[in-house]
Amino acid sequence: MRQKGGQVTQSVVTVGDPSKAALREGTIEMENVAGRLARPIASPRGLVGSLYSEVRASPVTWAVLIAGAAIIALLVLAHGVNKELLGDRSFLALDKDANLPAWTETAMFAIGGVGFGVLAWLKPKARASLALLGGIALLMSLEQMAQLHTRVEDELGGIATKGIEPLMAIGLIAIVVFAGRQLPRLSKICLWGAVVAIAIAQGSSMLNSEFSLPHAPLVFFQTTEEVGELLTATLFIAATLQPIIDGVVERVLSMHGHATSRFAPTT
Repeated sequence: MRQKGGQVTQSVVTVGDPSKAALREGTIEMENVAGRLARPIASPRGLVGSLYSEVRASPVTWAVLIAGAAIIALLVLAHGVNKELLGDRSFLALDKDANLPAWTETAMFAIGGVGFGVLAWLKPKARASLALLGGIALLMSLEQMAQLHTRVEDELGGIATKGIEPLMAIGLIAIVVFAGRQLPRLSKICLWGAVVAIAIAQGSSMLNSEFSLPHAPLVFFQTTEEVGELLTATLFIAATLQPIIDGVVERVLSMHGHATSRFAPTT
């Protein structure tokens, strides 16, 4: 018996009583499990570093996230300038409808919806859940254009914010769980990030509708709601674009008998 890399291995073939051999193998396995449990858990800094490295390994995902962050930052900056210097006009205001931020969000959700639709075609095993995600993204695009949630909240009040919208969030989480099974790890992370972002947006909307907040917190939560929705759309696109490219490349190369893309998930 010898120890190598924290694992206990058996180097001698046991001859004799099978029950003793089984007992010895079980003891060795328990020692190996105990060794794995004794290893230090990765620190949050290490997890962030690992995720950063994984994102950088996917140039397309990295580019989408950087572009989305730049768009969000520019819209927030324009919103602040509009509030403080331009007299709170509607065209650049994040908290108003039928303007530049709303049109941008509509377009981003539409791109994400189309992306999920293409992935549903490329991934037959997850076709239903990916198609549902695509439908949700397209509905969010249309909803943003028509501002349906604002009208529903005005009409139903607490029923919408405390009942309908939380149920929709639970449904989205369930669909993400099923859709993520056939996607790469980075895409799963993006999808779960989108769930967190939309939860933050809905929580901010609930606070604004349920409480009479002072001006500063009101503006903050209004901005947070819109940023959360923009971030959700960005993460939808980030979750789909690299797998789409990999899936198309995989199909093209398979027609010529070549290896698949190194970013393509196993199916």
